[in-house]
Amino acid sequence: MASNAPVESEIAAIDCFGCRALIDCSPQVTTDWCKTLITIAHVRAARGLIGWSKARLAREADLPLRDVKDYEAGEHVPDDALEAMRQALEAAGVEFLNGGQPGVRMKAPPAVLPVEELNASNDE
Repeated sequence: MASNAPVESEIAAIDCFGCRALIDCSPQVTTDWCKTLITIAHVRAARGLIGWSKARLAREADLPLRDVKDYEAGEHVPDDALEAMRQALEAAGVEFLNGGQPGVRMKAPPAVLPVEELNASNDE
């Protein structure tokens, strides 16, 4: 069975995502997981970007307010609570950026053609 443990070349990539400062990376942590990590700063910035309070995020994520407060205070929250926060923020249009420059931004709106340019050749 193949192992999910990072190879030596991936360890540097894990470090560049800042995981070591947030979690105790085990050999099972892969760069794919690390790339999807959202940090406390991500959540705070995302809330600020869309103007949500902690209470609003908790409501939209269907979580107790305590989970949002605990996470932003650096306390442990269940993985499913963090995933619920991510999904609620993404549903509101936030895109999480990771890698060399972690951050958040609004997703690009879908391309819109003026009505007069609509025809069968650009019908999707």
